[in-house]
Amino acid sequence: MEALKLEYEGKIPKSSGYRCAHYNMGDEMVEYHINACEKFQERMNKETKFGGRLSVCLPVEKIPLIIFGHDECSFKQYLCTKKSWVGPNGECALIPKDDGQGVMISAFQSRKFGFGLELLDKQLTEVNKAQASEKCKDEEAAIAKNGKVLKDNLLESQFVKEFEYGAFGKGYWCYQQMVPQLEDCMDVLKVVYPQFDFLFLFDYSCGHDKQREDGMNIKNMSKIYGGK
Repeated sequence: MEALKLEYEGKIPKSSGYRCAHYNMGDEMVEYHINACEKFQERMNKETKFGGRLSVCLPVEKIPLIIFGHDECSFKQYLCTKKSWVGPNGECALIPKDDGQGVMISAFQSRKFGFGLELLDKQLTEVNKAQASEKCKDEEAAIAKNGKVLKDNLLESQFVKEFEYGAFGKGYWCYQQMVPQLEDCMDVLKVVYPQFDFLFLFDYSCGHDKQREDGMNIKNMSKIYGGK
């Protein structure tokens, strides 16, 4: 009946699709490709969640894995303005001597979601409700950057994070910034996509490692013997 209604409304061609008898009820069934009608995609988005049975080769009890890759990149205000047009009399625009203000982006990317991960307001509300009054796993890193161990409510997706770096900005990229962002992303995925498992890949850079709490550091050492 639903297929006949769509054909009557002119949303799909008449007598289209693959028609067969239902294996149990005996009624005629009609199978369509999802691109045959835009209503199919709209209905799927409303009634189903991302995922489903990915492959008959994958055991039902095995959790599908989604892999995220991470990297960070810095952008400077005047980095691409070292050249300019020159007028007939030699006039040209003023070229700044320095690279200007710097902005750094730390982002996650995956084959399933692309660059970052967009979230609806409803999803953010669910995540904030689930992590209310929770403490960060790495309390030392949380105190170093946020001054407290309790998690803040997320106002936007943390899969693409932008901040002004430098001595007069929000500092430079380091372990204490990487860990809270990773934990925020994990909190989102555990609530929004609990049916999946996740793997995060980071490159090995000096900004991703961390010194032991009691490790020797010249900045924390005295000039003479004694002390801790």
